[in-house]
Amino acid sequence: MRELVQSLLGTVTYVGAVAAASIMVGHSLSRRERFWLRLTALLCGIILLSAGYNRLIFTLCTESELMLFLRNTNCVLVFILTMLLLRTCYRCTFWQALFCATAGYCIEHLSQKLALLIQMTCPLDVYGRTILNICVYGVVDILLFYFVVKRIQTDRIETENRAQIVMALLTILFTIFINSFASTEVRRLESTVLMVYLHLFSIVTCIMGLFVEFYQLAYQEMKSERDILKQLLHQEALQYQREKETIDVINIKCHDLKHQLHILEAQYGKDKMKEMRQAVDGYDSLFRTGCVALDTVLGMKNYNCERNHIQFTCLANGEKLGFLPEEDVYSLFSNILDNAIEAVEGLPEEKRIISLTVMEKGGFVLIHSENYFSAQPEFVDGLPRTTKADKTCHGFGSQSIHMLAARYDGICTFKTEEGVFYTDVVLPVK
Repeated sequence: MRELVQSLLGTVTYVGAVAAASIMVGHSLSRRERFWLRLTALLCGIILLSAGYNRLIFTLCTESELMLFLRNTNCVLVFILTMLLLRTCYRCTFWQALFCATAGYCIEHLSQKLALLIQMTCPLDVYGRTILNICVYGVVDILLFYFVVKRIQTDRIETENRAQIVMALLTILFTIFINSFASTEVRRLESTVLMVYLHLFSIVTCIMGLFVEFYQLAYQEMKSERDILKQLLHQEALQYQREKETIDVINIKCHDLKHQLHILEAQYGKDKMKEMRQAVDGYDSLFRTGCVALDTVLGMKNYNCERNHIQFTCLANGEKLGFLPEEDVYSLFSNILDNAIEAVEGLPEEKRIISLTVMEKGGFVLIHSENYFSAQPEFVDGLPRTTKADKTCHGFGSQSIHMLAARYDGICTFKTEEGVFYTDVVLPVK
């Protein structure tokens, strides 16, 4: 009876650790209805099947090598059932489930070997080992979640990751089988040093498996974001040309209207034509910074501000931006002002204020923007995350600003202070 309880306790700890790590990796996946009911039922089923399979092995097998091999096949059984659990509890593809289960297995095996290393320094009974295992599993899971897993969107796994996922899976299965047989031989030799080396080998192999999986996924995410940013920059370049043409037409029309106004003022008097004169002067004297691209951006964004009753002030020396291509000037300031306009649109009218300054100091161009905001933004790696639900189609404005600053060996910073959002870009003059 005692052996049965100990075996069941070990199975619960093992299956629970694999499932917990796999679920942690798949934290961003969409859950199905009755998630907790599905999870509890399947987890209990996996524990019972694994425990029953182990019991059957001990009952029928007499040869130690065959028993060891069949116990390892139990690991494969738990792995397959964990994939089934993920597919049943989450709306995920086969490859997403395989990714999460493989990473979960790596994490469990890594934690197990760390716990065994600790046990070698302080021998414990079966219950003490169980408590130690649970503590080590918990610490490893928490550390990996906050430093690795949290930064990865598992729901973005693409077909390009398949080879890496299979490679990581084969690596961990190979490690488990080899480690199991090697451990048996090392115990026969009663060599503590060899056992330590064996555990360290397993730990390093698991870390390599996790690195292959997570690095490749992170690389795919960065590549996807770069492709989106390049596409956005291309679209912004086309938009700049269209807006520049619009501004040019407006300027030409204003110039022609001024000549017509001179004739009308002579005929009807300046007082009667005063309102029309003010309207024409307003369009004709928007921005003259010395940079055509900057004038275009400021002119179009100023129209947006007027429509939304936003007070926009600008003090800019556009001549200092002469070393930047027109398309990059347009993209940089368009994203800065779009972010600011979006932040103040929903605020009371007295707080719909945006200010922008562009100046040169000490061989650097300093770009500074200020605006109020309503909801405190969340910062990830120094960049504000979008508050919109669809993260795949929004939130690239700040990344574009950061990328353009880095392209010209500059830096950009975003910060909030007392309800005001600050954007600063520093570019060395070339």
